[in-house]
Formats: sequence, C-alpha cells, structure tokens
Amino acid sequence: MIYKGKPALARGAGDKLLLELPSGERLRVRPKDVLLLHPGPALLRLSPPQGEVETAWALLEGQTVSLRELAELVYGQYTPEAAYAAYQLTQNDPRFVLEGSGARARTQAELEAILRDKRHKEEREQAFLQGVERLRQKAPAPQDAPLLAELQALALGKRKESPVLRALGHPETPESAHRLLLDLGVFRYENPHPQRLGLRLFPPELAVPPLPPEQRTDLTAQLAYAIDDPGSQDPDDAIFVEPVASGYRLLVHVADVAALVTPGSPLDGGASRTSAPPGRPHTKTPKPPARYSQRYAPRSSPSSAAKMLGPPGPRTPPPAPRGSARPSSKLRPYSLSPRGKSGFSGKTRHK
Repeated sequence: MIYKGKPALARGAGDKLLLELPSGERLRVRPKDVLLLHPGPALLRLSPPQGEVETAWALLEGQTVSLRELAELVYGQYTPEAAYAAYQLTQNDPRFVLEGSGARARTQAELEAILRDKRHKEEREQAFLQGVERLRQKAPAPQDAPLLAELQALALGKRKESPVLRALGHPETPESAHRLLLDLGVFRYENPHPQRLGLRLFPPELAVPPLPPEQRTDLTAQLAYAIDDPGSQDPDDAIFVEPVASGYRLLVHVADVAALVTPGSPLDGGASRTSAPPGRPHTKTPKPPARYSQRYAPRSSPSSAAKMLGPPGPRTPPPAPRGSARPSSKLRPYSLSPRGKSGFSGKTRHK
C-alpha cells in the first residue's frame, strides 16, 4: 500500500484498513485513502531492483498503463519491490507521472518542456543567490532591481515577507528592509512611514463647485506679484503696491479658500482628513483637490478669487473685502522680502 506517499502494510479488511507504517505506528484508514501496489505478502524494507527505464519509456510514450504493467515492463517482474519501484518512477522520474491509479509515460514534447522549466528555475535560483550576495557586499547591480523592489515593498508595508531578507539572515520586517535600503544608498530621504501606516498621500478627488454668486470687485487691472516659483500649485497669496499721496499702498491678495470650502462640506472634510500629522518630514500632501489650485489659486489661472488685506489706518480708496486679482510671475522666486518681514499677514486660517 501507499499511504500519503509512503509504503505501508495493510493488515485486515473491512470498512477501515489497519495499516502498519515504517515507523511502527499503526492506524486505521479508509480504503479510498490508500493506493494498492501489491497483494503481498510483503515487507516494509523494500530494495528497488534495476530495470530498463529508458526502453520502457520509449515503448510507452504517450500511453497510460497500470503500475503492475509498468513494473513488469521495466523490471521484468511484479513483486512488492518492483511495484514500489514503479510507483517511485511516477514520483521522481520526469518521464512518468501517476494519474489516478495508473502510470502515464509523458511525450517527448512534455518532457522537453518540463526539463526546460526545470533549467529556467535553476537559473533563476542561481541569479537570485548571486544578487543576494551582491546586496550582502553592498554592491547592487542593475539586474538586482527586482530584489530592491521587493525590499521597498516591505519597507512601505505593501508586503509581509521577503525572500531576500530571509536569504541574508535578516528579520523580515519593514524596519529591517528600510535599514538595508539606507545602507545600500537606495533610500536617502524617503520617509516610508506614511505609506506603511496607510495615510493619505494624495489630495481628495472631489468636485470643485463654482464660486458662489456674490459681489466682487474686479482688480484684474492691477498687476499682483507672487513670490512662489512658476510650478507652485499652492493656493497662496500675491501682492500689489501703488504710490499714493502719503507714500505707498500695499494690498495682499489671499486665496479665498473659504468661498468654496465651507464648514462641513465634502471639501472641508477631505481637507481635514489630509491634514499632515506630526512626524512626516519630507512628505507633502495638498489639502484641496488639484482642480481647485488649477482653477482658483493665484498664479495658476488668469484671475483668482481673493481677499484683500492692507495696513491699518485710513486708505483712499478703501479696498473691497473680496475681489478678483490678476497674479503675475514676472518676479523671480524670493526676489521680494520674505513674508512676515513687512508686517502684513500673507495667510489666513479658515476653520
């Protein structure tokens, strides 16, 4: 008998067979759980004989026969030893395969495909070991990109195991992967913690409503300047300066976020969920959707909704509380005094 891939002797019959295993253990099993090799008598110490395996395969290519017929053809006899040897051929020799209770001789094409896959597997294993050794020596090569990608995925919490770390003898943890990537120079300033914790890394994809119908003063004739670089997408501020009788008048155009992001709105909730928690250096996640910046932020569109802030004291004429400004990018970044030096606020907080 064969029970779970091992030889066994069956003693007694009935609904369940009493099996004796090579370890000396005895147990009862159902007949359907075993494969009959030989009616016996037999011993558990079996010595497989020598046979003509190549000749038998050439004669049987593509055919299915019983284990008894395979034993007789290969070994010229049907004994417990020959039957067990025939079974082992179906388990260890790629030319034969066990199908049900019979043995099928694979075709030449099948055999070539199996041997080709085996060769490719061995080549992959060899390449993997060579790559692991290069990582051990802190000298990764271009072909090691898949190994590094595996480490990055573990460091970012996208997978839970790493054959690379296992082969190196390191713990299979995100921290261990992160440490190795730093040692290899693959990571320098990358912060894996936001992704590892599943934090939002992109602005919410929400519809941006149009500006509400309200009176705004058209100030697009005034050329306002912003200190941000041309690629900035932040809804920020711009300034306008003009001479007046008593000196100069300065207006600060602040992006009117509150005109669209009302308390309790989907945009307000999305911005709150995207708020940057402590401990996220080198990580920036815009709070409003990108479409908001593209449509309403100073420097992102020909005109933008803004609130005007000015210095205290009399102004002639007084600025309107809300208006439309025309930001410009003609000044180089930081060619003006940094915000906060002039004494006028360039940002407001909306709650």
